[in-house]
Amino acid sequence: MRVLCLFFLLLPSLSSAQGQRLQLAFTGDIMVHQDQLDAARRPGGKYEFSESFTYVQDVLREAHLAVGNLELTFTSEPPYAGYPAFQTPDELAPALRAAGFGLLLTANNHANDGGGDGIKHTLDVLDENHFYHTGTYASLLEKEAFHPLIVYKNGFKLAFLNYTYGLNAPHLRAPTLANFMEEAEMRKDIETARQLRADAIIVALHWGEEYAHSPTSRQRELARNLVEWGADMIIGAHPHVVQPVEWINDRWGEPKLVAYSLGNFFSGMRLPGTDGGIILEVELVKEELGTRIESCRFVPIWCYPEHAGDGRRTYRVLPAAPFEENDSLPFTLPRWRQNSLNAFARRTREIMAQSACPERKVSLPIVQKEQYDRFRNSGGRPQ
Repeated sequence: MRVLCLFFLLLPSLSSAQGQRLQLAFTGDIMVHQDQLDAARRPGGKYEFSESFTYVQDVLREAHLAVGNLELTFTSEPPYAGYPAFQTPDELAPALRAAGFGLLLTANNHANDGGGDGIKHTLDVLDENHFYHTGTYASLLEKEAFHPLIVYKNGFKLAFLNYTYGLNAPHLRAPTLANFMEEAEMRKDIETARQLRADAIIVALHWGEEYAHSPTSRQRELARNLVEWGADMIIGAHPHVVQPVEWINDRWGEPKLVAYSLGNFFSGMRLPGTDGGIILEVELVKEELGTRIESCRFVPIWCYPEHAGDGRRTYRVLPAAPFEENDSLPFTLPRWRQNSLNAFARRTREIMAQSACPERKVSLPIVQKEQYDRFRNSGGRPQ
């Protein structure tokens, strides 16, 4: 009996020695352009977006927390609009939640496209669909209560900070607020997160030059400063193309992760490089001496504007590798679309080759082909 009791007493220390683990997934920009709106529209003025994420939802759901950059504002009534002032139907939110997203970042240059009412409504929709969110706020009281955003997942306490370089519609209507990239404020916020004893501090920035595949010297300098102040991860958005992932050692020699841009996750952009992005997977390990980044991996994804035989269109987010390899595919891409996907995947791998962050290739569940066939045979009506 003493031996058995001793065995159970040792279990916590064994678990502690092995460390707790947390899997995070980050994606790039989520936008809905006019072509996507037209494709998602259904009879009666309803919108259906869930089909768009069928082939990547398993990747997102594998993570303890999936995080995306929501570069749009929600509205409950038409007129809906794409670029340059995004006004997106509320129906996108439950589709993103069902796909596996748990946290959406809202500080970006399109955050004020719908004015103060748009900011408030967007946050209400996110709350109604049970998202964590940060970056914009309906009032000062709300910001004081939820900034930094603290998220508890799988035994980890995470602090999220989200900032933008600016707004396309620059005049915020009181009492709404947005976080801007002001270094003194960011440094103070990181210090607050440290005082709250967060296991990891994740800073999400809307920054950089659009369509540039490399960060600027100013971005690299800011990244070093953020790490020096205590950031564990820096996740970037705005360029709409993939940029490298970089490791920066903090003052104690511990490597911290900087992803300058994850590209686009869901959009109607078709310029080379803007038609996709990466899902960045990061694993954290918490041990007695603290939390560290154990590893990172990336999954190239590509947004496919599918035109079905029945005339319907669907913008689908596809993991690139299975469609490159023609591995048990549910459908075949037209030749010129296949060439575009291949070119995007090849360029993405060239960019990510500069990073100590390997690719993870994913497979498509076989059941998806059966579901897809039933869906198409029904003329596009849900079964």
